Amino acid sequence: MNANIQAEIALIERILSTGLVREAKWWEFLHKRFIDAGWLESSKRKGAWSLCDSARTQVEARLNSLWSTRADDLVLLHRHSLTSLNPKHLDYLPALRADSPKTPILINRRTWYSISGVDPKKKSLLNTPTNDVVLTQDTISRFRPNRGLEIEINGHTMAISEMAQSLNEFSLSERGLRKVSKFKGILPSTIITVENLGSYIDLTLPSDMLAIFSPGTYIRSAIQLLKFFPDSKWIHFGDIDPEGIKIAYMIAKAVSRQPHIYIPSFAGDYLNRSQKKKVVWYETYGLPILSILKEKKIGIFQEIFMLDDRLSSDIENSVRLEAR
Repeated sequence: MNANIQAEIALIERILSTGLVREAKWWEFLHKRFIDAGWLESSKRKGAWSLCDSARTQVEARLNSLWSTRADDLVLLHRHSLTSLNPKHLDYLPALRADSPKTPILINRRTWYSISGVDPKKKSLLNTPTNDVVLTQDTISRFRPNRGLEIEINGHTMAISEMAQSLNEFSLSERGLRKVSKFKGILPSTIITVENLGSYIDLTLPSDMLAIFSPGTYIRSAIQLLKFFPDSKWIHFGDIDPEGIKIAYMIAKAVSRQPHIYIPSFAGDYLNRSQKKKVVWYETYGLPILSILKEKKIGIFQEIFMLDDRLSSDIENSVRLEAR
């Protein structure tokens, strides 16, 4: 069933079910043909066409010739809340007609989209075989554990802080993180989410803090980790620009916390070295440094602070001042 056939089927379904169809780009190639055949006539409504009463039998016959499996296919579409009135929904019929695959509890979303839909990069409209099936993105959570942190997986304990000392950081796949029953040992006093990779790697932190790499607006892995530590303080450190502030609020909303944004107390020393120009600030959150940045229409990349000797102690001082 090609795209033109799908469009004609959807158009006829609309005409027969409602008696009226509005002009639309997706069926304009059928417009003249249907009028010449005497199937449509101009409606009193602007931009709409009505089914000619005398043509109903012919239109029904055309639909049957185009779609011989209609009755069975309508049942399949209905099961997934799809409709024959939408030509794009008809794209899913080949997948619906195929035998249901034996789906594991965890399956990558693009695998499912490809099997059940049209394109692995386009979200499928089909329901998973059962409610137990979870579509994964299979992200990697990268973090630098605090000293003494352990995880428990399948009843076994792993001293991940010791491993991270050798590997510089610790990583868990999304499926691996799902197997973690809990974090134990010495839990972090504070968690800091860091927007940019260079800053995440080079940031010097106290031994009781855990750093999570949270790349830009892609905050999924950070959220998954943060939920394991409801009693630890949390601050976000990103670029000092509207987007960096927005990311902190996105994370805060996802984990139901108040956003605590770390801005170095000495950030004003770097105003003349700003690398972000023509920045439009709409909100300064009552912070003097942001008001200055707004006035100058600039922003500051967080990486510029990494080699400043004041950074580590400034983060500690900031944490002390922030309530959880």
